[in-house]
Parts: sequence; C-alpha cells; structure tokens
Amino acid sequence: TLDISNFNTSLITDMDSMFYRCESLKSLNLSSFNTSIVADMTCIFSFCHSLKSLDLSNFNTSLVTTMQRMFLNCTSLKSLKINFTTPKVTNLDYMFYNCSSLIYLDLNNFITSSSVSIDGIFNGVDDNLIFCINEENNPDIISNLSRQNPNYCNNCSDICFNKTIKIKININNTCSFD
Repeated sequence: TLDISNFNTSLITDMDSMFYRCESLKSLNLSSFNTSIVADMTCIFSFCHSLKSLDLSNFNTSLVTTMQRMFLNCTSLKSLKINFTTPKVTNLDYMFYNCSSLIYLDLNNFITSSSVSIDGIFNGVDDNLIFCINEENNPDIISNLSRQNPNYCNNCSDICFNKTIKIKININNTCSFD
C-alpha cells in the first residue's frame, strides 16, 4: 500500500513511468494529485499487476499529449474511475492493453482527432468489458473497436461494447447499464 496523498504535484509536467512495475502495489491513493500541467503520462501504471481498483477521477488531463501504455498489463485492475478529457492527446497506443479484468470503462469525455495514434488500445481486454464512449468525438477509436470485436452495437450516441449486450441508460451524460 502506498499513500502519497500529501505529495505536491502542482509543478510536475512529466509522470512517465511514475509507478512502472510496482507489481506488488495493491492500493494507491492519488486523491490529492494535481495533474493540471502534466503533459506525459506514458506507462504511469504499467505492470501494476496487483492493483484491483484505481480512482483517477480527479486527474486533470486537459494538457496531456501522451497516454500510451498508461495501464498496460494491469491484469488485476477491475475498477478504473477516470474522467479524462483528452483534447491534446496524440498517442493512446496500448493504453488499456491486457487489462483483462476490467469490467466497466467510461470514456465519455475522450475527444480524439484522426491523427491520434491508437494502436492496440484495447488489445487483450475481456470481451465482456462494458464501456461508454462518445461516437461522434472518437470515430477512429470506434473503427478500431469494430475491427477488434464485431460484437458491438450503436446505442444512441454511445457505444455498448460487450459480448452480451446490456441496456444502456444515459443519465446526465453518464452511462450506466441495467
């Protein structure tokens, strides 16, 4: 367990590999992290095999340009709370690669351009992963998903990606499933 909630991160611009290969780390409190000027989050949690949940809902990602391999091989991660806005991101390669235990993922605030690199972004995720994403703001991610797994469906302006289709309920621009 690691509690670094008292870290002052307000001047940090690069968090590349910050927790890389913390393979035994089971708990991480990042509730007070200030990420408002961070530009690089490459591999920040890669190979954190023992993390089962992570709450990054307070992360400000509006200036981040690269999130490649951010959660690569976080094989035990079941719960990931993110509220990422991504207007400047250019690289999402292998971001969720082999996150085979993820159950639900809300990517509604993602906004990606056609120049964003997304190679292998969802390779190795479970076919039963349920996630929400704004289809209009992320056409390349949707295209990538449809190639990776044809068992997806369009539901209003969001995507339901699941082997067994669930009913999506959109409440205040937040996806939830019945």
